[in-house]
Amino acid sequence: MTSQVTNVLLLLDQYTPFKEALYNSFVRHLPINYKVDLLFHQYNERLFNTILRESIGKYNKYIVMNFDNEKFSTVLNKINPSRLLLLDFGKFEKEKYSYICQDFDDSFYQALNLLKERLKNYRQLVFLFPKSLKHPQSSKVYFTRFCQEQGFLCEIQEDIENLIVRKGVAYIAIKQQDVVKVVKQGRLEGLKCGKDFGLLAYNDIPSYEVIDEGITSLSIDWEMMGNEAANFVLNNVPVQKFLPTEVRLRKSL
Repeated sequence: MTSQVTNVLLLLDQYTPFKEALYNSFVRHLPINYKVDLLFHQYNERLFNTILRESIGKYNKYIVMNFDNEKFSTVLNKINPSRLLLLDFGKFEKEKYSYICQDFDDSFYQALNLLKERLKNYRQLVFLFPKSLKHPQSSKVYFTRFCQEQGFLCEIQEDIENLIVRKGVAYIAIKQQDVVKVVKQGRLEGLKCGKDFGLLAYNDIPSYEVIDEGITSLSIDWEMMGNEAANFVLNNVPVQKFLPTEVRLRKSL
């Protein structure tokens, strides 16, 4: 006799190495009779709504990353709240739903505060924030606030293509490609990461332990998010929490 299959929809925004860590942790904690469909909405609201509308009634549990940090999709109202878990984004009214989110504002600000003594080795902080980036815009506000309070010169740079890495500047990069770009560009300028310039990555991935002599990162624990999501699926227990943003100190800062 085969055990009954439990169908789970895991709808994420887009593929990144840290989302893979979340996924691997999630499925590793589920028994073999749990079938997970992994889909990506690519921050496209129409695609997001279409996937969810077509999935209603087909799954026992819905694990969903919203397409926007501040705008709640009304199509989510069509899903039984006891079956739905919201991940990652969550700066919207969600009290009747389970969620495991990260705070892109105050937690980001507090993590920078933890690093302020190291950051004081640099004359300027530059936040790399290309226009196409789907990261919450509010992070810019908290970055600027931190810099003003601590007396740092600061800049938010949208043009990454023409980036010139400068001595005495610390860069904050969200995209993995931008982390690599800063390191490579620094080498072209004859500068050493962690000595001549600083680099801080948002969202930790395993390769940051070995790029150059290690890239300092700010990150939630993506494996923990996967574990918690699996617990929600297995135990039917509501959960409402923001995961802490942790500093992983390495030689790039």
